[in-house]
Amino acid sequence: MPRLPTDPATAFVELGGIKLSEVNLDEVLQRVAELAKRVLPLPVEVSVTLIRGGVGHTAAFTSEVARDMDEGQYAHGRGPCLEAAASGDVVSVPDLASEDRWPVWAARGRGGAWPVHCRSACRSRKLSSER
Repeated sequence: MPRLPTDPATAFVELGGIKLSEVNLDEVLQRVAELAKRVLPLPVEVSVTLIRGGVGHTAAFTSEVARDMDEGQYAHGRGPCLEAAASGDVVSVPDLASEDRWPVWAARGRGGAWPVHCRSACRSRKLSSER
């Protein structure tokens, strides 16, 4: 039986309940990805890309499909999450079938066993331990 979507307010309560002294960053990001998947009303897969030293890395993902799409971006140096990281803007891919900004990445998605329609909304913010 499919899991019912989670109300966004419930997801925020779950996030607020994470004890940062008991988990590492990867665990927090994995929880964020899982909650995002549950909150979104459509069936989606979610990943979180971090840029470290100018290199993309998938820090959390809800399926191999999401991770594979990220890996395609890193291999070719182009894609929506890398664009968001470089620009700091929200980058959206409402329809993978008609996506032409990143043709290699889009073709990877269209050629796989996953759905033709994919949504990607990425936003980047530089995190620093400096205050």
